[in-house]
Amino acid sequence: MTVSGQTVEPVTGIQLTLPGEAQALKPERVGDGRAQVTYVWTGEDDWGYLVVEGPHSFGADDQSAAKNAANAERQRLIAALITPSEPKTLEWDGITQCVQMTWNQRTVPPGWSQETSVDAIALFCVAEEDRAYTVVAYGARGALENAYAYAALCSAMVLGRDEGSEG
Repeated sequence: MTVSGQTVEPVTGIQLTLPGEAQALKPERVGDGRAQVTYVWTGEDDWGYLVVEGPHSFGADDQSAAKNAANAERQRLIAALITPSEPKTLEWDGITQCVQMTWNQRTVPPGWSQETSVDAIALFCVAEEDRAYTVVAYGARGALENAYAYAALCSAMVLGRDEGSEG
C-alpha cells in the first residue's frame, strides 16, 4: 500500500507516513527505553488513532520475542474480556520479526467523551540491534481498513542506525 502524507519518526528508528490531517498528542515516556506517541485523525468518516511505542517496547533478545510480546498482550486482552485473534507471523521489509494481532474493544478514543466500539490491529516488531516496536491502529468498527490510522500503520518502515537518530 502506497501512502502519501507527512513523514515522521515518532520514536527512534521507525518512520511512518501520516495521511490526511493527523494530530500528534504529546509523546509519553512509558518506561526504560520506551516512548509512546499517539496520532489522532478526527474526520467524521475516517477517524481513528495510531499508537507507536519503541524502540524498546518489549524485550527483543530472542528469536521469539515478537511472538512472546503478542502472546502476552493477547493474555492481557483476554483477562480484560476482549477476544483477540491468534498472533500471526508476517514478513515485513527491514524487520527481523513481525507478529500481527487484531481485536475489537469498547474504549474512549483520544479527544472523545463517550465510549465506542473500535477495531484494532497491532504489529509487534523486532529490528536490528534488539530494537522492539509496537504499533497499533484503531478505527471505527468494520471500517479500520479504510482509516488513515491503518494506512499509517501500513507505511511503517524501520530505519537503520545511520538513517535515524541515535537512541
